[in-house]
Amino acid sequence: MNTKDINDKIDATADKAKDLTKEVGNKADQVSSKGADLIHEAKDKVSEAVATAGHRVKEAAQKAGDVAQEVATSVGNKANRMADKASDRIQQP
Repeated sequence: MNTKDINDKIDATADKAKDLTKEVGNKADQVSSKGADLIHEAKDKVSEAVATAGHRVKEAAQKAGDVAQEVATSVGNKANRMADKASDRIQQP
């Protein structure tokens, strides 16, 4: 092998290394992009789950409030009826 052949092989190896470096860089960019996409997807799913849970909690709280209001109204009405009956008995001769 002469010097020219050796230099050609060195140049070819350097070119191959350069191409491989570019390819690795491109793959790293692809992996990074996919990772970012997965993170965004996960964030969106978590946000959606939190919103759904929040909505369900709000609905449950509203239902509990409605039931509490109904019970309070019922107890109030019953207390008024009992007070009226007591008042009627006191007023009877």
